Amino acid sequence: MMGDVYVAINKIPHHKIYMGRTRMPIGIEGSASPYGLLFTDRAQIARQFGNVRDTGIKMAGTYKYMDYYMGVYNGGRSNPDNNTSLDVSSWLELKPFAGK
Repeated sequence: MMGDVYVAINKIPHHKIYMGRTRMPIGIEGSASPYGLLFTDRAQIARQFGNVRDTGIKMAGTYKYMDYYMGVYNGGRSNPDNNTSLDVSSWLELKPFAGK
């Protein structure tokens, strides 16, 4: 099975828009590569929800004191979903000591 398959647009400063099959932003594990985190930094709940991919649109913003991820997904995870329900997922990361 393929992992992430998407088209990224970065025309807006500090933002990226991803369209396609991406990792859902659930916890820090959902917004980072599974190989980029140490084993001790992973949460137990991430085994079930953290490394989930779905088809949809995700927007990511990066600033000095804040990062965010917001996405709207099909809701089918590995299988196509044919109903009208969508999954909405978001993640906000504050960095109050970034200027120090």
